Amino acid sequence: MSIEKTTKVTDKDVKAETVANVTEKKAEPAKKAAVAKTAEKKAEPAKKVAEAKTVAKKAEPAKKAAAKTTTKKDATKTATKKTATKKEIETEVYLQFAGTEVSSQELIDRVIAACGEKPSAIKTINLYVQPETNKVYYTVNGDKGDIDLY
Repeated sequence: MSIEKTTKVTDKDVKAETVANVTEKKAEPAKKAAVAKTAEKKAEPAKKVAEAKTVAKKAEPAKKAAAKTTTKKDATKTATKKTATKKEIETEVYLQFAGTEVSSQELIDRVIAACGEKPSAIKTINLYVQPETNKVYYTVNGDKGDIDLY
């Protein structure tokens, strides 16, 4: 004959245990999701490194083949294309002094006329403007001269 021990269980105990079980069951998916996200975050750098290595390995033969097929002419064409795409910026300088205004282009035109050189023969022009003396000193292809500013 066996003697069983009976324990008195109250409604309060059952409710508390039920609430604890329900709460624990609801929390399990959230815990699993949090663990999965943490695992994914830890695995991301390793995945990126592996992907980068794979891409580098796949690109290596293509780089070698491209290096072999590139000739000096191709390199020259590439360099020419890069310099050809360079845009020129339109600029204009105006000198304002004592109630008058003179543009840089006007000064250049006046210097070209004063020096007697053909525009096609001119390689360099340097202007030195001194408004206080009303003079523009210049060098055209190394030859010196001056004109009045106004």
